[in-house]
Amino acid sequence: MVMKETPASSAVVEGQGLCATMNLGWFDEPFLNPNVVDALFLLPPDENGEHLRQKKWHYFSFANERFLIGLAAVDATYLANAFVYVYDFETDRFKEFSHIGFSDVVTVSRNSVAGETVYAAPGFSIRIENSGRPTRSASTATTARTP
Repeated sequence: MVMKETPASSAVVEGQGLCATMNLGWFDEPFLNPNVVDALFLLPPDENGEHLRQKKWHYFSFANERFLIGLAAVDATYLANAFVYVYDFETDRFKEFSHIGFSDVVTVSRNSVAGETVYAAPGFSIRIENSGRPTRSASTATTARTP
């Protein structure tokens, strides 16, 4: 796949109405205006005559020689989901923490360059702060332990 230059508008959908076009493909920079919802009228309705629901998520990962760590916060309109995982290459151990709640526990940043994504539920939280480069993240998970 050939990488394209991100348009100057940094918008996924450019134009309005029947003249709107979508920028699709693999781009060299993230979109600052991921306005995909502006293109919903271009998509055919589903079998119930409704257009798709907008889902928002923020995924972040990093790795070094020993660890691979990933975390995400998802707003699926009615429900929310978050997870954190850690893989240790040296010991071949994997650990994951996750939580599912209603969508009022999550706020997803408008884009992946600036803003903040927060998932805050009792016993589980994720915060991804985007202020240019580098991205900072923090997460806490409390799990009930059984004997």
